[in-house]
Amino acid sequence: MKEKLKFQYKKIIAALVFVASTSTISAQFTFSDLNHIIGYGQSLSLGSVDQCVISTTQKYNSLMFSKELRTLDYADADFSTVTFVPLVEKIWVNHTNYAETPYSGMSEMLIETIIKENGSFDKQLFFHAPGKGGTSITGLNKGTSTTKTYDYLVRGVQRAKDLASAEGKTYKVPCFTWIHGEQDLSTYMPPATYKNLLTQLQQDIQTDVQQINGQTEAVPCILSQTASFNRYWMLRTGSAVDSLPNAKISVALYQMALEKPDKFILATTMYPFIYGLDNVHQRAEYAKLVGAYFGYAIKKAVIDGVSLLPIHPIQYTRNGNELIVKFHVPVKPLTLDTKQVRFIDHYGFDIYHGSEKTTILSAELISEDEVKFICSQPVQAGDILTYGINGLTTGALNGARGNLRDSRGEQITFTINCTTHKLHNWCPVFSETIK
Repeated sequence: MKEKLKFQYKKIIAALVFVASTSTISAQFTFSDLNHIIGYGQSLSLGSVDQCVISTTQKYNSLMFSKELRTLDYADADFSTVTFVPLVEKIWVNHTNYAETPYSGMSEMLIETIIKENGSFDKQLFFHAPGKGGTSITGLNKGTSTTKTYDYLVRGVQRAKDLASAEGKTYKVPCFTWIHGEQDLSTYMPPATYKNLLTQLQQDIQTDVQQINGQTEAVPCILSQTASFNRYWMLRTGSAVDSLPNAKISVALYQMALEKPDKFILATTMYPFIYGLDNVHQRAEYAKLVGAYFGYAIKKAVIDGVSLLPIHPIQYTRNGNELIVKFHVPVKPLTLDTKQVRFIDHYGFDIYHGSEKTTILSAELISEDEVKFICSQPVQAGDILTYGINGLTTGALNGARGNLRDSRGEQITFTINCTTHKLHNWCPVFSETIK
């Protein structure tokens, strides 16, 4: 009888977790005639580096500025002369290694999901990318004197608003996207500093947008989680701080999605994708696929106001050398996938007692939301469970990675050329204290 009651209690808790994971976190965004999505960050926000262009025509009716999607090379005067043209990918003039950006994939996935779930889409999307490669968040925030990126972000908003008004169209900014972190993990910026700066950036963008166009809706940040820390560690010279690759910025991005889910929405971690030979930048197909993850996140979190908390531990059960970790899972069941992401020891997990790594003898799924570990020594409260802080390079083959994902991709897919990709939620890189 006691076991039956315990089982029923677990079912009630699971139901409550499901309700929480699908509940609204903010008011739904109401589309205007023209909806401006700002693509911000460093080089991965600006496109692939294999000189390959996939999206050579505009599939729907999305727009960009007539001079260039990326505004880094604009002169001040350009913001008074550019007009709207269809969003079409091309090699970036004066930056010939940059080609396909995430924004065509973002546009297509967002519109296709709206049509699938709501029946039609009679509005327009507009994209512009004011980011800059190899740049710290300190060089992208408002008030920075060394770069015009933030100024150009605001000028882009003002110009798009003016053009929309001239055409008699209403105008809003539903969100901005953030693909960033590599520069600051390479210089070992304290994660608390990074989180404070990103919090300020979101507040500044929202305030400036609302002042320009008068919208009352928030402007949340849709972000990815960098997973390139191995490559940047290899590029540095040796010092005391370099004893291990610095995953702290990656973990900080994960934490922000948990701590402020109405303002920071994690679209995807970046390790499940294929990178170029430099182990920093992506091939065209994967730049577009990353965009599709963002497009789906925008639809669910911004347009529908649904919580998109990532996979993360929510409960620990310790029994001697055994540890069972229960996870929040967006779409059950959990799966250990060694096909899309190459197998890595313990499926990406490690456990630390102090500074010493605990030997994991086995790791296995035991339910739709639980992973069980058998270790060589007792697991104690205060030990650290990490995921994805491993590997040699970057990406799904040899990079910092793990094999844990949910099952969202069984229903949500995106096709690029002749390949259909399943948009599973992959567990982010994390470091958590076992309780």
